[in-house]
Amino acid sequence: MSSTLPTELYGHIFNLLEHRSSLYSCRLVCTQWHACTMQTSLFRHVKVTNANADGFASLLINSKSTLPLSIYKLTLEVNPGWLRRLLPFLQSLTNIRHLTLRNLDWAEIGPHTSSQLTSIYSNSVQQLTLGPGTRFPSLKDTTVFIEQFSRIDKLVVDSVCWNATFPSTRIMGYRHRGEIIPDHLRPLPRNCKNISFKNCSLRDVYHWLVSHKQLPEISTLALEDVTLEDIIFQRGICFAFRTKIRDLSLSYNACPSMQAVVDSCAITHQKYSAQGCDEMSSAELAFPQSSSRRVLESRMVPNADIVLPLLTTVRLGNFVYFTDRSRTGAIFYGMESLAFFLCRMPYSQLKNLHLGIVLHRAADIDQCDINWELLDRMLRRPAPLTVDKRNIRRVENEGLDKIIFEVGGGADLEGVEALMKKRLPQCSDAKILQFQTIEINEK
Repeated sequence: MSSTLPTELYGHIFNLLEHRSSLYSCRLVCTQWHACTMQTSLFRHVKVTNANADGFASLLINSKSTLPLSIYKLTLEVNPGWLRRLLPFLQSLTNIRHLTLRNLDWAEIGPHTSSQLTSIYSNSVQQLTLGPGTRFPSLKDTTVFIEQFSRIDKLVVDSVCWNATFPSTRIMGYRHRGEIIPDHLRPLPRNCKNISFKNCSLRDVYHWLVSHKQLPEISTLALEDVTLEDIIFQRGICFAFRTKIRDLSLSYNACPSMQAVVDSCAITHQKYSAQGCDEMSSAELAFPQSSSRRVLESRMVPNADIVLPLLTTVRLGNFVYFTDRSRTGAIFYGMESLAFFLCRMPYSQLKNLHLGIVLHRAADIDQCDINWELLDRMLRRPAPLTVDKRNIRRVENEGLDKIIFEVGGGADLEGVEALMKKRLPQCSDAKILQFQTIEINEK
């Protein structure tokens, strides 16, 4: 197939295609298009490590190389020495939209290298991911670095470490913006409406987010691997952004150290009832004699004012988690959150519910002590929460449109589907149950 267009323009045009299926179709047109699409799809996402950093730099040396135009997603997992050597070559990567940093210690990198890196990508990156192994001297340094990327619309902070900033004190009330207002922290970029925090100190995250003079317009929020100690701050974050959140993801981590704390606590059990929703009491849903329940109930005091009116989608990871026996306690926290959101459905626009199930075998789901009949009734006809009618407007919500079970851990998808349809007959008859397979990165 003859053409007068230069090869470089073909590469630039193919870079605008977002779906791999479109690239595969273009690849079949002719030999020239096949070569262009191969380069585009091969180098769209590049991961640079200590092992391949030298080879990657050699590909960028040629000033006539079209490779920089093909790279949209860049992952840097190198030591500080290699990062300094790569900076001159990284300047040619002008199309980076998604930048991921892993295993980088900012105390070793230094302010000069940090400022050089941010100056290269501050105006092009739209999604910033700070991955596992990334360390900052303090939360202030973390917020200063994030602020430099003024155009990001999505921020992911996964297992990032910094020195503790705030004392471990209980939030006295959600109506106030916290006990400490950290003026030295930098604000979240204005366009950032999608944030995710996983395995981080939610105590510090809470104080950072509510320290803004004007709360960020966060519509998509993910708080993952929340431990028992951080549940109170998870609730505080949800309350602070209750009028803005449309998509909320939560997952819990019942790690061995956390379970040891739970089991060592001798707290007198107090009957928990969600403000008039007696039939949805968490005590009836899971772990009737669990010490985990007593600890959680003592800290998660029901608050009728926490209503999310714009909420349309809720995702609960680790809802059932039996692949790793040390994390089975996560099911209770997920069940507690589920009851919390379903009670408030008449005052929100909740339509989609995602539940994560991680099992070795489908039959393992019967090991969790769940009242499936009550859960089935909850999912179809949740009883309304008693709230202050002066402050909260009830909306016309006829119920969930989709309940999506995300299955991982090796369990047979068809087996889980057949079992869940038997456990939840009302939802099955309403044809709102869906099942899909997900990949699980086990720790």
